[in-house]
Amino acid sequence: WGPDGVDTRIQPVPYPDPARVVLKGLKCVVMADNGVAKPDDATMAAVVNAGRILADAGLNVVEGRIPGADQIVAIDTGFWSVGVHAAIKQLLTAAGTKPDDYANNWFRATDGALDGTIRADQLNLQLARFEAQRSRLQQYMSDYDVLVSPVNARPAPLHPAPGEASFPIEYASYTMVFDHTGWPSGVVRGSTSSTGLPIGVQVTANPWRDDIVLAVMAHLERSLPAFDPPLL
Repeated sequence: WGPDGVDTRIQPVPYPDPARVVLKGLKCVVMADNGVAKPDDATMAAVVNAGRILADAGLNVVEGRIPGADQIVAIDTGFWSVGVHAAIKQLLTAAGTKPDDYANNWFRATDGALDGTIRADQLNLQLARFEAQRSRLQQYMSDYDVLVSPVNARPAPLHPAPGEASFPIEYASYTMVFDHTGWPSGVVRGSTSSTGLPIGVQVTANPWRDDIVLAVMAHLERSLPAFDPPLL
């Protein structure tokens, strides 16, 4: 919650009050489909409806698609071979988790498959691709204040059994891309699937504009129908 003189990653930037954000006139791009993982009809309808609600609130809403979406998954998975796998294993080891207890079958299977060394050209290529993507996205979002998109290409899945993958990785490309940029993002429940599972709508803004994300989310929550809480 602000610079503390210890964490070097915290920047001394102002944190505007979400209550002072004026929605009318904000420029909003709605990306119902990123071209990587086509959402099902219910998910797409929830995102389109959120855009309609924001247009009614006075935002200038257009449809669009972020550039380089087809490279999101490749860039993300490319980090595994240049250190992410080793970094996660170090965290698991520090927590006392043994390889036989890894819940993720893929992570367990790849343990030992990577020799732990990184070629300089591989690392530089991965970082160059990463920075090029961030630059493209920053240029694109310079024309907008907020972006509305799915959270996942499908409604929230049921919890997988131990060792099972939760869903195809490309379904997560809608959130994965903002892991890359570090932009503020939030999620509201936009609808409910025919099987009673929540469908999320993601709200993203430019760097340091958490206030816009929170203000847009608050408006959507006030405008969307209430939903039944889960049974305990």
